[in-house]
Amino acid sequence: MIMYCLSVDFSYGEAVNIRFLSIVILLATCTTVSAQDNLVEKEKQLSYEVNRIQTFFMIAQDNFFSSDQIEVTKNQTEQFKELLKKREFVHETMNGLAVASSIQERVELLRVIKAKLTSLRSELTEDILLPHQSIILLHREFSDLLQALDGNYELVFERYFGEKFGLTQDQKARIEEVELDSDEKAKIVIAKYQAEMRKIRAERRSKVSKIFTARQKQLIQKYSGVDFDQVQSSTKEK
Repeated sequence: MIMYCLSVDFSYGEAVNIRFLSIVILLATCTTVSAQDNLVEKEKQLSYEVNRIQTFFMIAQDNFFSSDQIEVTKNQTEQFKELLKKREFVHETMNGLAVASSIQERVELLRVIKAKLTSLRSELTEDILLPHQSIILLHREFSDLLQALDGNYELVFERYFGEKFGLTQDQKARIEEVELDSDEKAKIVIAKYQAEMRKIRAERRSKVSKIFTARQKQLIQKYSGVDFDQVQSSTKEK
C-alpha cells in the first residue's frame, strides 16, 4: 500500500525506481535485524557456556579446599592455586562486559573469556588432575546443571553444550513416570527422617534442660522463646 501511494505522482520509470529503492532498503533493514538477532542469540549461548565452565571451577574449588571427594595431593592443590591466579585475567575481562558499548563488543569479550576459561579447564583436567578425578568433577558439573534445570536433559544439552539431545515423546513420558515414582519414595523417606530428627532434637533439648539452672532457662526462654520445662514435659508424655 505504501509503495502504491509513493508511485501515484511519478512516471512509470520513476515509480519502478522508487519501488526498487524501497525493496533494497527493506532488505537491508531485514538483514540488519537478522544480524542483530544472531548477535543476541550468540551472546546468550556464549554466556551459558561461560557460566558452565565457571560452575566447573566452583565445583573444583569446593573439592580442593572444602571437601576431599577427589582426594587431591598437596602438590595438586598448589598447582590449582597457581591456576586460579591465571583466572584473575578472566574476572578483569568480565568487568568489561558491564561497560561494553555494543552487543558486538560483548560477544567478542565473551569469546575471549570462553577461550581462556576453556584453556584453563583443559590444564586442570589434563595436567593437574588424574583421569578418575576429572571424571568425578565432570559428573558433579553435569549433575548440578541438570538439577538447576529441574532434570530437563534437552535444555541442559541445548543451553550449555550446544547439542540436540532429541528425546522422543515416549522417552519423555517414561522419564516423567520414573521421576514421579522417585519423588513419592523420597517424600516417604524425608517424612520419616524429619520425624526422627524431631524426636532426636526434643530428646536433646530435654537432656540439656536438666543441666541448666532456673535462671539460665529463663534467659533462654526470654531471648529464644524456648521453654525447656515445657519441652521436657512433652518429651515425657511421648
